[in-house]
Amino acid sequence: MEGFFGTEYMPKIETGDILFLEDSLKDACTIERSFSLLKLAGVFEKIGGLILGKHEKFDDNGTGKQPYEILLEVMGDPKVPILADFDCCHTHPMFTLPIGCSVMLDAARKQVSLTEHPLNTFPFK
Repeated sequence: MEGFFGTEYMPKIETGDILFLEDSLKDACTIERSFSLLKLAGVFEKIGGLILGKHEKFDDNGTGKQPYEILLEVMGDPKVPILADFDCCHTHPMFTLPIGCSVMLDAARKQVSLTEHPLNTFPFK
């Protein structure tokens, strides 16, 4: 995301959106920087929830911290529901989550449900 953040290719984040973040093969320093960019840009103030994908082959740089713990440090006191270690994209098992599709997030039950057919969102909003 850092490669296109702030450009015309970055999807517009609306108030109440559910933000999905995922990656693999990164380290603690890199994801802390990415989360900090989102915080400084005001993204965490807009969203209505956050889904954090399971980070395969994560390097904690000796901190013993997982991506979810680093996210919480950066966010401070999150005001939105967060679902962490979601099996999606760069992980095993792999579930494909359509980008731009409306979802319902129930972090307490650890569930994500599509609320519309993925093809109804193409071309992206």
